[in-house]
Amino acid sequence: MPGIARDNASPMTDARPHPLTLDLTALAPTGEAIGRAEGLVVFVPYALPGERVEVEIVFRRKGFARARLLRVVQAAAERVSPACPHFTRCGGCDLQHLPYPAQLAFKTGAVREQLRRIGGFAEPPVQPCAPSPRPLRYRNHVQFAVTEDRTLGFFAAGGRRAVSIDDCPITAPEVMALARGTRARAGETLDARAGLTGHGVACHTRDARGAVIASSGDGAVHERLAGIDFAFHPEGFFQVNPFAAATLIDEALRAAQPQPGQRALDVYCGVGTFTLPLARVTGHATGLELEGRALPFARRNAEEAGLSAATHFISGPATVSLRRPEIRDGHWDVILVDPPRAGLEPEALDALLALEAPRLVYVSCDPATLARDLARLVANRYALEHVQPVDLFPQTRHVEAVASLRAAK
Repeated sequence: MPGIARDNASPMTDARPHPLTLDLTALAPTGEAIGRAEGLVVFVPYALPGERVEVEIVFRRKGFARARLLRVVQAAAERVSPACPHFTRCGGCDLQHLPYPAQLAFKTGAVREQLRRIGGFAEPPVQPCAPSPRPLRYRNHVQFAVTEDRTLGFFAAGGRRAVSIDDCPITAPEVMALARGTRARAGETLDARAGLTGHGVACHTRDARGAVIASSGDGAVHERLAGIDFAFHPEGFFQVNPFAAATLIDEALRAAQPQPGQRALDVYCGVGTFTLPLARVTGHATGLELEGRALPFARRNAEEAGLSAATHFISGPATVSLRRPEIRDGHWDVILVDPPRAGLEPEALDALLALEAPRLVYVSCDPATLARDLARLVANRYALEHVQPVDLFPQTRHVEAVASLRAAK
């Protein structure tokens, strides 16, 4: 669908500034509603199927255009008032005008559509999206802009202009309080983080160039998931929704079907979020990770969980680590991969196929790259059993998914 590259589109000189009235028929995977005008497919943010809207086209490409929503002429029956007064202005949320059950249905459909369109799966085995225990107040990590009047804000959609906010309904109160208690100047940003299921807080102030100029709080933040305490660097990666992250771990283990005595490999392992739960069942799990701040915490987390003897961690890019002799020549009963949004690099995917593991679990934060990689895995040696979306990002178009694959006979 041409609407996927929303952030990469740029204004065109032939864009028509006059208002148009559109009848909207569907939601794209981007969360934008779709209508048609002048032979174009038109994508409209913050609108819903079944609505009649007045819009202004802001740019176009061959066959499609994007528009700014000016007015809802006739609202859909399911439209709700957003929880945030800044919705549509700050650029952070896409779906607050949609009831939460409908958001889950949209994300299920978005994953299914990408598997059909990009992956070529005629009947994708996609399960209903698992909900977040908290549809609001779930974020443990937020970057705030500091506005000209030195209030907290977020950058507006499609630009670098800071929009002042009173509150952010998807941000945890602990994070809001931390940011409000930190002094900063206009043009700076605040990177605030708090452990919501564990403990620890940290806030970094950055200048306009992104350099850290002040820090406060703890040297580590902790979240407790699946009965394990995970410490991580305040500037490192960890899931922003720890409540739904626990569901993600459960679904990954369900897909992996680990058994005592097996050997598990966790690629892009971070601080051991999947490695440790796998090791607790199998008795042996190896994690591969490039990010230098993550592995010391992974080893620390394993030690504090009593799993040091059951885990082994290797530093380096996946494309290199997967070809190390101890990985290449090892026998792996189950491999779990959790790559960044861009998905698996072709060299990493080739190396994974060469390992010939009986089970493979793919955790993804981008249905499009997931579909692309699943298509290649299935074309080579695997059968796709099911895909389980998990809503780690309520009120937004983003969705996590866990794909379960087994070696085809």
